[in-house]
Amino acid sequence: MRFAQFMASGAGRGLRVAAGIIAIVAGIAVLAMKGSVILGVVLLAVGAFFAVVGSINVCPLTPIFGGPFNGRRVNPS
Repeated sequence: MRFAQFMASGAGRGLRVAAGIIAIVAGIAVLAMKGSVILGVVLLAVGAFFAVVGSINVCPLTPIFGGPFNGRRVNPS
């Protein structure tokens, strides 16, 4: 449950959004340098996923660790 609490905290949400933005930038860089199209698209998709779930305060991994999907149920405010 500590994992869920961290991911629902401001730091956890910020980490997910930051990781998403970094992955998006990396995907754009791979595509711009004419690298692997598959890698670029995967990085863009993963980055967008992390940025969105961080922004809307949900974490699909917390149910695996016994926590709720919605971050507000972990840290009600």
